[in-house]
Amino acid sequence: MIYPKSKAENSDIDLKLGIKSSLPYATKAIALAYLIWDGSFESSSVAYSNQVGDMIVMNQQVYARIKDSMEEYVENFEETFFDKSVSENPLFKAQIEALIVGFELVWKLARFQFVDKLFPFSAERTGGKRYEKIIFYTSNIDVLGLLVKSQKKEYFQLFYEILTDKEISNKNVFDSFRKLLTIFSETAIYKIEHEGNDLIFDNLGIYKSLLENDNVSLSDDKENKGASRILKSSVNEGLNYFLTFSNGTVSKNQNSNLAEYSLRVENFLSLMNIKITYSDKNKIEPEVSSSPITSPFSPTQTIFYGVPGSGKSHKIDEETKDLPDEQKMRVVFHPEYTNADFVGQILPNNTDGTISYKFKPGPFTKILRRAYLNPSKKYCLIIEEINRGNAAAIFGDVFQLLDRITDGKGEASGGYSYGNGWSRYSIENEFMNWYIRENLYADTNHKLQNEDDGIAEKSDELQKSIEIGNLHFSALTGIRLPPNLSLFATMNTSDQNVFTLDNAFQRRWDMKLVENKFEGKDAEKQRNAKIGGTEVTWEIFQTFINKKISESSSSVGMSSMEDKRLGCWFVKETDGKISKEKFAEKVLKYLWDDAFKFNHDDIFNIQENASFESIVEKFKGKENESCDWSIFKDTSFVQSANEQ
Repeated sequence: MIYPKSKAENSDIDLKLGIKSSLPYATKAIALAYLIWDGSFESSSVAYSNQVGDMIVMNQQVYARIKDSMEEYVENFEETFFDKSVSENPLFKAQIEALIVGFELVWKLARFQFVDKLFPFSAERTGGKRYEKIIFYTSNIDVLGLLVKSQKKEYFQLFYEILTDKEISNKNVFDSFRKLLTIFSETAIYKIEHEGNDLIFDNLGIYKSLLENDNVSLSDDKENKGASRILKSSVNEGLNYFLTFSNGTVSKNQNSNLAEYSLRVENFLSLMNIKITYSDKNKIEPEVSSSPITSPFSPTQTIFYGVPGSGKSHKIDEETKDLPDEQKMRVVFHPEYTNADFVGQILPNNTDGTISYKFKPGPFTKILRRAYLNPSKKYCLIIEEINRGNAAAIFGDVFQLLDRITDGKGEASGGYSYGNGWSRYSIENEFMNWYIRENLYADTNHKLQNEDDGIAEKSDELQKSIEIGNLHFSALTGIRLPPNLSLFATMNTSDQNVFTLDNAFQRRWDMKLVENKFEGKDAEKQRNAKIGGTEVTWEIFQTFINKKISESSSSVGMSSMEDKRLGCWFVKETDGKISKEKFAEKVLKYLWDDAFKFNHDDIFNIQENASFESIVEKFKGKENESCDWSIFKDTSFVQSANEQ
């Protein structure tokens, strides 16, 4: 005999009370979500979007079926206009967290998930990039389907008018649609702050106040967040049949019998057995009960920039000379470098023929872990050539961590208030979180073992919490940069084929120009190094050529050419000399391929169709001869050197 399966226990509902995502044009999102369901043969889940660059667009097979239905049921259907309206729909433009709050927590119509399950829901918080999503429908879509199918032509006409911003032609149909959405939303929970206290309420609370007063405010004393943010915009769109919105307050729809309806809602809610936790698992702004987590360290985020060879890396070495190697990590960005290389990725692991998948941490995650586990020590991550890779893509959502607290007013999270030096905001990354807590001895020193080992799977051991200073770090703790972790980077703006650092990225760093000066203990030896067996010193030639580069930049109207000047340490001396071979391979090649790439004859004394090889051959001459400076048009620097 086969019996029904046991009822699953209700799980806690994450109310996402602290997120700041909004969902304008929710009516359009709901209309299109229904059409996707209808055009996907009423499937329980639909991968409705495809990635195109940083955007997502409608799956073409789904769209084709929607278009066929619209052409059948809609009068005067305009395909081009409809197509444009669909592409601008919140299902493609809004952040996933806003869709979750609206569809899951307010109307209970659907759940959303990234196609790539490794992305945290916070992945779309910063920047405009959107990722492919799947929509998982609830049985409420079937209820909406019963309403639509009762007057399919009229409702498809309504959805077309909603999506394309046309005037609603059938008010009765629209009223039935928003009445149903109102019923769906009666179990939604909202929170606003009023007079220093959190006010938790639902629609019924609004109705009861309106039965005693003319209007009710839905405004938070600071800023509406989570579902209450969407509540205001949805009421303004008319999605609650019994409410109207005007001048920041809500009043009752005079054409409705709110008194009787509110009693029915109260009876309905009394029958519900909903397990709800009034906590914010999203860890944006829950209650704070402890004092701020402070640190004796003041971190820095500095990009050193300057001409090639000016000593940018040397500056960083000076800044970090007191730190042992295990407290520093150096990485070089390049065009093929990715977020997976920088932060970490899941990779297959073959152990005696058994394949498992493990998280392999990148340099960012490794140094972050060391900094977390040793809060009394300073750590630094050094990024060489930060603009030779696509920094925005490499950092990904780690970009959000670059905002540090400096005013003592840190963000509250997980029962803590973070002090100066911590990241102002956190990100969700379960693999980084696991890695920070994995492979720890039970002692209080948190010694590391098998640091480079990855995580094969979740286990009870990996769910444990650890104490890091006065921070209780658990599986639910958001990732932040701690105050004892500094970031340094070098940037050479003269490099070819580099990526531009946008202003949003640069303003989160201190930008320090490394002046092109001979400084340091070896400066005298460097400046007086003689080139290729002649009396021309490196300082004489460098001064001469930089003047020529500046003059050339003025003549062609390209101020950026000034970045092509030679740094004091562009080529380094050996025993007080710079060989003609080294000079040719480094300096002449740079002048030909880069600094004077488009105007060789500004500097070189060349014949028509001369090649770089011919220039080098003439300069080097025979093996025992000194170098030949006649390759340059202007050789006044040679005379100057001979006179000294």
